[in-house]
Amino acid sequence: MNALLPRGNSDARKAAFDLILKNRSFPDIAKQTGIPEAEVRQIKAFCIAKLREDHFRKFQTGAKADGPSLITGKEVPAEQAEREFNKFLANFGIVDDAIQGKAKR
Repeated sequence: MNALLPRGNSDARKAAFDLILKNRSFPDIAKQTGIPEAEVRQIKAFCIAKLREDHFRKFQTGAKADGPSLITGKEVPAEQAEREFNKFLANFGIVDDAIQGKAKR
């Protein structure tokens, strides 16, 4: 997963990314790594943008995040593609900022 980070990243940035995937809170990640919270948020945003760039098109053409599926080549509604992309992110441990660091129910 560290391939999602730009080249030349420090160990602290890699550690921050690992903590993001473990659903630690932004303040906790900043404290543990010494990286400002705003930068931790930028790391997460960069990773999501990279995944979107590399994979979102698949979901626009019918792929499902929760298992093997056929890509039909037919466009699906934008909302459906976004839902599947968000499931894809969740499979990696990347959650919405609003629930970052909160326990799963």
